[in-house]
Amino acid sequence: MSTSISSESSNKVFVGNIPFSVSELELKDFFSTTGEVTNVNIIKQNGRSKGYGFVEFKSSEAAAKALAENRTDLNGRSINVELARPQTVLKQNNFNNNNNNGNNNNNNNGVEKQSNFFVSTIKFILEFAAVIVVILAIIIGFLFLDQPKISPKALSNRASLNVNIVFQKVNVNGISLNVATCGNKNAKELILFLHGFPETATTSWHNQLDYFCVGENAQRYFIIAPDQRGYNTSDKPEGIENYASPQLVEDIAQLIKFFNFKNAKVVAHDWGGVVAWSFAVSKPELISKLVILNAPHPLAYQEQLTFSQIRKSWYIFFFQLPYFPEAYLSQNNFNRLVSGLARGFEGSFSVQDIEKYRQAWSEPNALKSMINWYRALFQINYLESRKKLSAAPPFEPETLIIWGTKDFALNTELAQASANKCKNAKVVHVDATHWVQHDQPKLVNEEIEKFFA
Repeated sequence: MSTSISSESSNKVFVGNIPFSVSELELKDFFSTTGEVTNVNIIKQNGRSKGYGFVEFKSSEAAAKALAENRTDLNGRSINVELARPQTVLKQNNFNNNNNNGNNNNNNNGVEKQSNFFVSTIKFILEFAAVIVVILAIIIGFLFLDQPKISPKALSNRASLNVNIVFQKVNVNGISLNVATCGNKNAKELILFLHGFPETATTSWHNQLDYFCVGENAQRYFIIAPDQRGYNTSDKPEGIENYASPQLVEDIAQLIKFFNFKNAKVVAHDWGGVVAWSFAVSKPELISKLVILNAPHPLAYQEQLTFSQIRKSWYIFFFQLPYFPEAYLSQNNFNRLVSGLARGFEGSFSVQDIEKYRQAWSEPNALKSMINWYRALFQINYLESRKKLSAAPPFEPETLIIWGTKDFALNTELAQASANKCKNAKVVHVDATHWVQHDQPKLVNEEIEKFFA
């Protein structure tokens, strides 16, 4: 932008460090006290908080006076004043020429888009840092004070698992996974169950294994449920990068091939669902049908990240901190993790279940490795992963989304938003919490069986 008046011979001074809030008229008034100003030009560059410019005086004496006074305080805002050098004049000419050249519009739009992306990224980082600071303050204050109490009525006395399960160690993707298996090894179809946080294969899916590992289902299917990397007795590699999405997806791909199946019917909950969605995008040929239980499609989650959802997802940001999450969750024999499970329906978890959970969480480096899944989510190739998901076409295989409508961690709207990322998806809403397969096992089993038939 430019403000000018008629001029005779002129002299210029270069003005740097001009805040964006300063207008050309304001700059003109500022220098008019030293002599008559004939032209003012401020150049504001995208992506920068300050610009530079030129002030042209009618006389060389006025320009010399402006330099001699060397005033740098413009109503409380700092600027730099110096003689206009040939290089800076050239900058002005080039800038003006570009502005007058309509052929450069596309380039300017590209720069503006890059600038907007940069500003958005910085804004996200700052907001994220603010959340971390708040959470850190809360944890320091309550780390040793907040001890949740578990109501005895929340737990039942039923057996945890009523069928015979064969466990085997399977080497895939450079690690060893503990895998629960049952059913017919010679079956043509494979069912793969993927657990989430903070569960294990058998604590998460014992109701489903009890159902599918007997009778006709046991003859029709071979069923596997791995303790995913970092959990229970599966390997726990060091380093957050070892828990990034590509590693988790490759584990599952190699697991299917290890058992000599060309694809699998996948049932996944919570973090297992996040892996399944990424698996469906990167290796759709390995999935024949997909069942998701209370786990949003990653893009749907980002698109539906309302204040309500951010408030429910506070722990994701807390888990980005080092050391504190492990200390916070491991206190009092993992009582805080148990209290999260106890938010399911009364009787959904048994005393025996809780003991198995505690045993799994007590494995060396287990808790740290489990939390590293969350750390890798943001800290390892976040933008690249989001770009790949955005570019992927809608998932083609049939998809069933079973969603507990009383989920304390995820909004119900995420179910349909996730279904919209698929070509052929059905949503079944269930009166259940986040632990839908525990709260309503009969209904969930029947829906899965009907969908797989």
